[in-house]
Parts: sequence; C-alpha cells; structure tokens
Amino acid sequence: PYPPSRHSPSSIEYQVAAAARCLLEPSMTTRERREKCATLETLQANVKRLTEESQFTRSMLTEARSSMDGLRSAVGALKMEVKLVNQRVEHMVEELKLSTSQRFSSLQGEVEASAHEISAMQAQSTIMTRSVELLQQGQKEHAKQLTEMAVVHAQHSYLQATAERTEQSASEQARLVSELRSDL
Repeated sequence: PYPPSRHSPSSIEYQVAAAARCLLEPSMTTRERREKCATLETLQANVKRLTEESQFTRSMLTEARSSMDGLRSAVGALKMEVKLVNQRVEHMVEELKLSTSQRFSSLQGEVEASAHEISAMQAQSTIMTRSVELLQQGQKEHAKQLTEMAVVHAQHSYLQATAERTEQSASEQARLVSELRSDL
C-alpha cells in the first residue's frame, strides 16, 4: 500500500539517479547519451506525473480520511440518538403498560359493579314480576267477586221487587178485606 522507498532499486527516483550517473560516464557515445537523456526525460516526466498522481491520491486519501472521521462522528451521534429513542420507546411502553393495567383494573371493577347491579335488578325484576302476577290474580278474584256481587245484587233487586209486589198484593188484599167488611 505504501510507495517504495527512494533508495530501493524499484523506485523511479533511484532509476533517474542511476541514469544521471550513467550520463556522466566517459565511455558513453553521444548517441547513447541522447538515448539516455531521452529515457531520463521520459523518466522525469513519469516522475512528475506520478508525483502529481501521488499528491492527488494523498489529497484524496486525506479527504477520504476526513470524510470517514465525519462519518464516524455522524454514526456515533446517530447511535446516541438511536439509544435515546430506544430509551424513550421503552419508557413509553412502560407507561402504556402501567396505564393499560390501571385502566383494565378500573374497567374490571366497573364490570363487576355492573354485574352486581344487574343481579340486583334481576332480583327486583323477579320480585316485581311476582307482584304483578299477584296483582293480576287479585284483579281476577276481584272481577269474580264483582260478578258474584252483581248476581247477588240482581237477586236482591228481584227479591225486593217480589217483596214490594207481595206487599202491594197484601195491601190490596187488606183493602179488599176492609171493603168486604164494610160491605158486610
């Protein structure tokens, strides 16, 4: 991952320095020197290009590292937020459980009270139904008694009318007897 050291034989800088030493050798011809110079210029251009690429890569690496640091910070902040949200959710769940259990207990008490009221109402309904039955039976007996009284009243009226007729008849006979006595 790291570039080779300046003094390693594979580095470009080492090759440029070796080519520059070769140019200084007296046994070289002009043509060889030109070729070496051209090679040296190519190597220098490559060195310049690679140096620029290296600097660009380093700056990109620095930016990537700073971005990574920023992302790490953001991830840390998000982890804290998630932790806080989880704590809030757990707290809210506990509150809901408590509230629900309290409401359930309250509703259970209300249901039990309603059940007792319903039982009491059923007992009252049974008593009232029996009372109504007794009243209906009493009304039937009263109607029967009224019918019997009507019969008795009719009989009484008949007997009274008969007694009046008998009395009239007795009066008439007494008058007739009186007239007969006076005629005799």
